[in-house]
Amino acid sequence: ISTRDWSSDVCSSDLTSHHSGSLPQRQSIYSLSAENVVISAVKSHPAGTVVRVYEAEGKPCSGVVLKSAFSITGAEETDMLEVGGVSISVENDSVTFDIGAFEIKTLLLRHS
Repeated sequence: ISTRDWSSDVCSSDLTSHHSGSLPQRQSIYSLSAENVVISAVKSHPAGTVVRVYEAEGKPCSGVVLKSAFSITGAEETDMLEVGGVSISVENDSVTFDIGAFEIKTLLLRHS
């Protein structure tokens, strides 16, 4: 299994359960609108959750939407060391960003 397959399976796969309760049978914690953008890391940060993404096919994308199953109250794009940041607007528990060919982005999400 390649690294890309592994990260796709672990970080952006759907959580599926089989039950008769009121919760959905299938739920993604984070999902992306572009197939060539991959979630490579999700980790805790003192200010929220860091989600690192990269463009994998050499095709720049505009308007990529990262949707969260949890409420997002704020978001920033930081550097690779998760320092500094430029505010990103949040709408409906989603953030929208542009990403260049083979670019890596680090996003800091604040949840309620």
